[in-house]
Amino acid sequence: MSSFQLGLVIGIAVAGSVALLAFALRLLKPSGAWAAFALGSVVFGLGGLQWSVALITFFLLSSLLSKLSPQRGRKERERTEMIFEKGSTRDAGQVWANGGVAGIIVIIHHFHPDPSIFIAYLGALAAAAADTWGTEIGVMSGGRTISLLTLRRVEVGRSGGVSAMGSLGAVAGAASVAASAAWWSDDPLRTILPVVAGTAGMLADSLLGATLQAGYRCRRCGMRTERSIHCGDPAEPVTGFRWMNNDLVNLLCCATGGGIAWLLAACF
Repeated sequence: MSSFQLGLVIGIAVAGSVALLAFALRLLKPSGAWAAFALGSVVFGLGGLQWSVALITFFLLSSLLSKLSPQRGRKERERTEMIFEKGSTRDAGQVWANGGVAGIIVIIHHFHPDPSIFIAYLGALAAAAADTWGTEIGVMSGGRTISLLTLRRVEVGRSGGVSAMGSLGAVAGAASVAASAAWWSDDPLRTILPVVAGTAGMLADSLLGATLQAGYRCRRCGMRTERSIHCGDPAEPVTGFRWMNNDLVNLLCCATGGGIAWLLAACF
């Protein structure tokens, strides 16, 4: 067995173990566990330890952040669960939306090795982490939230809304991914690039959420929501396009983070 084949077998075994553990901890739905297994097999098998650590850091910290929130955060989360399109237990769509770009970058690097591609990979994951941490911490803090588009106050959890604590959380999330790869970097500047790119990806996510993402109003309770079905009935479309759902917005967020990181790495 060649070293590549051995690495691939080990990667598949590790990916399966992580996906199974995440499913047992109710961090993933069944479809999410299968998607995580496929994504992890690619990253662990083709990228090895250097690439795997960043993916595991993003996934575990982001998932645990929503599960281990304080009591106030859980109460606010229960309210915003009815606003968000999907919950904190991730399905296949959420896994691919947050990790699919990173998986594609790993494949590109396998065939065309380049240090800048690893920075792009970190940027994509940093954007996913920034978006997730920003949302979770923003919801937990319950502070003043404004629309990135209009700068007017909106309710906590509204697509396109940003808050001071949520923004700080977003930067911390992006930094957690960058820090996980610092061991393999001898240039502090290149460690910072994914943080910048990840934060930019989060802002792109918020802008898309405020403009193009589908938004609905429940015909029964009047709540503004990302869900097309609310209180058991079809909700009324009020903003954006129906095809621009939260998963697609997250995918574009990660693509933005990866692209900006790659451009910054090429310049610096």
